[in-house]
This record gives sequence, structure tokens and C-alpha cells, in this order.
Amino acid sequence: MPIVSKAFVSPDEIDSRVGRLRTEYAAHPMIRELAYKIGVDWSDDPAVFLDVKVPSGTTVEELLPFARKLQDDVLTLMRTDELGVHTYLSFKS
Repeated sequence: MPIVSKAFVSPDEIDSRVGRLRTEYAAHPMIRELAYKIGVDWSDDPAVFLDVKVPSGTTVEELLPFARKLQDDVLTLMRTDELGVHTYLSFKS
């Protein structure tokens, strides 16, 4: 994945791409909230950190297939790799 300077990453562009994901999952029962932060990761590369709030009591058996699907959709809907931005998911209940 090509890494680009943070100067080229527009917060509005990231917001738009997160909006695509929010629209896709607006009525999904596994998402209570989808928040994000723009920053840098451990290697000082530009990154988007997605915090996904799931219903309390969600089991691993429920979360795993959902997380895989969400990960695929992050790649296809957000396409942050085009911007040279890493995307990280964290799940909280």
C-alpha cells in the first residue's frame, strides 16, 4: 500500500468515506454507534481509527462474522488505501 504525506489527506475526504460506511450500516442491528478519529498509527503513518459500539452481551460467535463483513466493507466502501491511510477497527459494547 502506498503511503502518502499527511498533508495530502483531507479530513473532509475521510469524513465522506466514513459517511459511506455509516449509510451502509445505518439500520444494522450490530452497530449502536460508529465513531472515528483521524491520527497516526504506531509507525507515524496516517490512520483512521473506527470505534464500533455493538450491543452489550454480543457473543464472539455473533461478532466474528459481523467484524469480517465490516472489514470487507471498509476496504470496498471507504477505500482509504487509495489515500495511503491505514484503517483500524475496534469493537466496544
